[in-house]
Amino acid sequence: MEILRAHSWESFKSSALLSPPSTTWRDFVYCHSLVGTEYARIDHLRHESVPMKPMGQGKKEPWSPASILHLPQHTFESLLANDHRRYLDHIGQNQRPDSPIQHWTGYEAKLHRIDPSSGCMLQLKKQESTRISNSLSTTEVSLQCDYVVAADGAHSLIRQQLGIPMEGPQAMQHLMNIHFRCPGLKSHLSARPGMLYFVFHPQLVAVFVSHSPLHDEWVCQIPFFPPFQSAADFTEDEVKRQLAAAIFNVSSAAQAPCPIELLNVGSWAMHAQVAQRLSASSMSPPHADTASHPPRVFLVGDAAHRFPPAGGFGMNTGLQDAHNLAWKLAHTIHR
Repeated sequence: MEILRAHSWESFKSSALLSPPSTTWRDFVYCHSLVGTEYARIDHLRHESVPMKPMGQGKKEPWSPASILHLPQHTFESLLANDHRRYLDHIGQNQRPDSPIQHWTGYEAKLHRIDPSSGCMLQLKKQESTRISNSLSTTEVSLQCDYVVAADGAHSLIRQQLGIPMEGPQAMQHLMNIHFRCPGLKSHLSARPGMLYFVFHPQLVAVFVSHSPLHDEWVCQIPFFPPFQSAADFTEDEVKRQLAAAIFNVSSAAQAPCPIELLNVGSWAMHAQVAQRLSASSMSPPHADTASHPPRVFLVGDAAHRFPPAGGFGMNTGLQDAHNLAWKLAHTIHR
């Protein structure tokens, strides 16, 4: 939040306004089901939404001018996207051919070449279906740039092109990620709020994340175990049955006192990995880079590291990556 406060004031203000009161999400709850027996409860903020530092004589002051907030990732990303569009509109340079700032959305980016002296050539490609013929049209663009910041995700194509391996354990656990709404659930949990609910039920073990406690929007993580199970086992009916058991301790969704509305169901694998290198000066194997050739391509975010979700380090570290790299590139370019 400190970075947003300094560099993206509109997103900072909007995040603060949209984040619910910490009393609705500060606890981690261990239970039989969301509305059933509660085994334990831990206040992970330790009664301080803003960490305080001791100043002597019993006085304290905040370590930071920004407080801890809780927002769903898709909500936060939409705030950043809106802020970016406002910036482009403000400078009046939205995709003008002669502009130093151009905005390209929906393109796949591949490195074409890296020249240590002149920079990088990127190939952008986008396929779109046409309404009339129901066929695919392809748009390709070549971009020459001094540097490339690869923020293209955990399966980064740029990282793969550079031949940079990931180091650390992979596929430590396989999980189903279930994004859903359960209108009316907040009334059942008003006396026992929390952000994370660790459910230990005879039918399943799961973690529920209260994405938007005031709007009954949730994400549930359910582990599964290949080769004995696969994502295909989690049909819509099966997912609703398991959610009904973990939330209300009933045997079917039809017996649940609140409707369960599935928004998205997908699978993912948990990794704990860091890229062997975070930058490259050529498209040769990483060991071919030399000190005489400064890096032209940088990895940030999930392209550079893949964390387990505990602690929310993925997005937070990705933002720190970009912020840290941005001022260093600016210093290099303008010195």
